[in-house]
Amino acid sequence: MTARKRLRAALIGTGGIADVHLIAFRARETDIDLVVAVDIDEARGGTFAREAGVTPATASLYKSAFTGRTVRHGEITSGDPFYRSMDGRIREGVTT
Repeated sequence: MTARKRLRAALIGTGGIADVHLIAFRARETDIDLVVAVDIDEARGGTFAREAGVTPATASLYKSAFTGRTVRHGEITSGDPFYRSMDGRIREGVTT
């Protein structure tokens, strides 16, 4: 019998239904590890991650991935396109 490979998962968005997803991940603890949680609201994401016992991440991770550059703590403010959207798009159809 071959052992199944454990999956590592990230929870993207920690509002509303995230607690239900956490329950589902914990029910599958024998084959899935929840390792990171991220939310556009850094405080909410950090609180959820600490309570869930996983690593918190922020929108800066996404901005760095999309732009290819280091993003410093506090750099993403309300005027930054990554403040409202993890991919930096303005949702009214205008892209940056």
